[in-house]
Amino acid sequence: MKLMWKLRLAIFLFLVAAGSFGYYHNFFLEYSVWSTDWGRAAADSVGVSVGVEENEYNRVAEQLKERANQLDSREQSLAELEQEIKAELIAERQAERRAFLFLSVASVVLMALLAVNFYLDWRRSERIRRIKRGAYVLRNKDQRSRIGSSVG
Repeated sequence: MKLMWKLRLAIFLFLVAAGSFGYYHNFFLEYSVWSTDWGRAAADSVGVSVGVEENEYNRVAEQLKERANQLDSREQSLAELEQEIKAELIAERQAERRAFLFLSVASVVLMALLAVNFYLDWRRSERIRRIKRGAYVLRNKDQRSRIGSSVG
């Protein structure tokens, strides 16, 4: 029993020492080709390979993966197309907003001109009505001739 315990302890200490050397050897030793080759060899020796025989479920799974990849590529192309359409719609909306702003300003200006026209027509008609009533006293001959020509 003691021999087995000593053997296990010796194997454990050997593994710890080997692991420590592999882990700390670059710390104690200078960089060398041997250390990188040893690390590369250790990395190459570790690996797992698992294989499953081809059956109908594997084929269906592969077909589903292919279909999923196709759908992903379609989705990506649709997303790109959607972005292009959104950009076009934004440009159209901006053009519509500019046109609406222009038409709004033009309408306000026309309404203001129409109001000024009505005011000037009303003022002119009031002036003519006062002249016809004799409320205006004309001071010189030029004013009488101008008003008389505009009335008739």
